[in-house]
Amino acid sequence: MERQFIERYITPYEPTVDKANNRIITVGDNPKVMFSCHTDTVHHLPKRQKIHTDKHGIIHAGSKHSNCLGADDTAGIYVALGLIDRGIEGTYIFHAGEEIGCIGAKHLAEHEEDFIKSFDISIALDRRGTQSLVTAQTCMIGASDEFAKAFCAAIGMKHSPDPTGLWTDNIEYLNMIPELVNLSVGYSGAHTVHERLDSTYLFKLVDALAQVDYKDLPIIRDLSQPQGIVDTYYGSYTGKYDHEDDLEDLIRRFPSQIAHLLETFGFDGDDILDFLTKEEGLDDYQVYKHLTAPGRDDWWDDFDR
Repeated sequence: MERQFIERYITPYEPTVDKANNRIITVGDNPKVMFSCHTDTVHHLPKRQKIHTDKHGIIHAGSKHSNCLGADDTAGIYVALGLIDRGIEGTYIFHAGEEIGCIGAKHLAEHEEDFIKSFDISIALDRRGTQSLVTAQTCMIGASDEFAKAFCAAIGMKHSPDPTGLWTDNIEYLNMIPELVNLSVGYSGAHTVHERLDSTYLFKLVDALAQVDYKDLPIIRDLSQPQGIVDTYYGSYTGKYDHEDDLEDLIRRFPSQIAHLLETFGFDGDDILDFLTKEEGLDDYQVYKHLTAPGRDDWWDDFDR
């Protein structure tokens, strides 16, 4: 179904196709802005499904027996194609394999480094909600405050800088592109039968992005300097990030984010319990004692996001 979707909606724009099946479309001469999205979804059934739109423009699959809607990231594709139709200068990358480990983006980062480094700005179109401009992914800062605030103001739709992102494709370019963000495209409940898409917001977003003067946005983040990490969920920054940082410390400081990360890779509470009892040799009583300790009543909630 993904292949059919690409052939119907993206192939008519005559994209370049690389060895990883990324589709790349360039508008203008040597653009400095990259817009990106991804073509794969997490539908667990290949069949077509009925979708419904309510009076508020919210699109949903309409049945508990349906697949997910697939707005993650078909909404991003819609925005990208809308900007191409309007002739907005930029390079548009329709990544392959984001949901299984950013396969297409990894390929570009490894084999097309000079191409990726030619951009000053990377705007992923893959964030949930309607007001988020992600400036940090998995606690690693991708954009300066100055850029984020200027971009939010230029869009004019009450977006705010958001340092709580997990990841999308352009995290692979974190050390190659100075200003790197992920913008809300209107979906919620991704990967589930409860997925929704705010189509009213989506249509307005395309118009808003089309009127931004991207050349006026400040490019501040210096890739030659060690990069900071997000210190709290609310976005203050601390220290300098390097890959020597203690992993256990990061897990202690960001338990909910790490739990969400594990869930995205397919792990749930039962998997963790199996690991603790079978691989680490803990018995059921030891695990139970930890889970029922004071302050741990919400442990299972970490795996239900």
